[in-house]
Amino acid sequence: MTSGGVTEVLAVPLSETFLDVVGTLFTSNPGIENFPRNKRNCIFSDEGKLMSNITKYTYSDCIVDCKINFIQKSCGCRPFFYPRRSKKDYSWRICNSLDFECLAKHKSGWLTILPHEEEHTNFEKEEKALHCYNCFASCEDISYDVLSWNTVMTPGEFNTNLLQNYNVTNEGIVHIYFSRYGTVILKQDMSFYWYDLVSDLGGICGVFIGFSFITIVELLYFFVLMFSDLFCKKSALQENDDRKTEIPSDQTQTTGAIYWNELQPRSWQLTKYGKFSTNRVRY
Repeated sequence: MTSGGVTEVLAVPLSETFLDVVGTLFTSNPGIENFPRNKRNCIFSDEGKLMSNITKYTYSDCIVDCKINFIQKSCGCRPFFYPRRSKKDYSWRICNSLDFECLAKHKSGWLTILPHEEEHTNFEKEEKALHCYNCFASCEDISYDVLSWNTVMTPGEFNTNLLQNYNVTNEGIVHIYFSRYGTVILKQDMSFYWYDLVSDLGGICGVFIGFSFITIVELLYFFVLMFSDLFCKKSALQENDDRKTEIPSDQTQTTGAIYWNELQPRSWQLTKYGKFSTNRVRY
């Protein structure tokens, strides 16, 4: 009748039982608390206090409370072995032999529990199952797995300093220990931060089209130069057009005579008159 959060191991008499405990720590980044519960699929400890009377929220206690409320609603009582966490729980009637028929009728609800993470599965339409949609896993929790094995204790052949001068009759020995130093830590975090997304997009663009942030700066620089060049040339042309004036024909004056030979290259003159010719006529 537990919630599944308890591991039970039987210690057989006249046997030596070894229990190897392996712990797993589960933590969550505080940044995911801003997301809805159905997105992060877990509840922080401060949120659990607002949901129930549990001092420290655990997934196991939430399932137990869900079972208690189901039995109380179905049969009007509560089994004696379930815990009581508030004054209201003490006011409920304890189930007795007269309630066995009702408890047996709703027994399937105890055996088939659908927590919140199973809401969208094929079992959602199960009518006789117990739906605990408010029970999420804890965002910060530690769980323990137990590996067990035992050996038979032969009477008269078992010798240990712990049990010297002690007659072992129908008794057993249990060893509980951690075989590993340390534990496994699982951390829940967001899949992508904004800088991860920008980095991935930049890497993809850089691989396929050679695009990068430097390219953006270069494009901005190019467009700034292009627009500044266009606007500056346009304004310069307008100023030149404003300054243009027509010169009347009667104001045209000759500043000096132009001689044709002075406009011709020197090599042409040497070819025509000779290298040492001194009698050259100017036109």
